[in-house]
Amino acid sequence: MSFALILAVLLDHWLGEPQKHQQTSDTLKSQSERLVVLLAKYGLKVTGQTDLYLWIKMEKAQEIYTLLAQQGVLTRLFQKPASLRFGLPSNEQQWRQLEECVAKL
Repeated sequence: MSFALILAVLLDHWLGEPQKHQQTSDTLKSQSERLVVLLAKYGLKVTGQTDLYLWIKMEKAQEIYTLLAQQGVLTRLFQKPASLRFGLPSNEQQWRQLEECVAKL
């Protein structure tokens, strides 16, 4: 393998990575905002968030956790303060399922 080819492969790897990282970051931010909007549509106001999770403080966290789990929507329950953490759905079917379940709350 020639030096020029090795250099080209290395440069592609080094220079290509930041673009991939930025694209992934942009996608996560977009999906996170989509989740904020979906939950707000049904009266669930986000208390805190990262690009991967949304946290909602609510008095009926245990009840909502149970209702969502019974319908196949997994969240993480916190006791103090009473709250739920929602992760990002991984595909459109999960987005639809989440919306259908949240709409019933």
